[in-house]
Amino acid sequence: MVVVEMVIMAMVVEIVIMVMVVVEMVIMAMVVVEMVIMVMVDVETVVMVVVDVETVIMVMVVWLYALVAQVSACDLKHSNLEPSATYLQCSWRTKYLG
Repeated sequence: MVVVEMVIMAMVVEIVIMVMVVVEMVIMAMVVVEMVIMVMVDVETVVMVVVDVETVIMVMVVWLYALVAQVSACDLKHSNLEPSATYLQCSWRTKYLG
């Protein structure tokens, strides 16, 4: 009878150990998922930085277009083809370029 009880206890202990191993594997899988999420957050941060750089480039392109428009308006004013070009559009050019 004692031997049967010992075998039953050994089986219970083995089952408990197997459950603990399964729980440990689940925890490891959760850690792996957490690491993947952290990598995705890092990738998202890089994408956000790239989008910010792209926004800066777009602003610079728009600024350059505005500068070119000012230069062409100033050229038109000096060639008397466009008398409606304002003094402000042309003042920086007359100040620095004459």
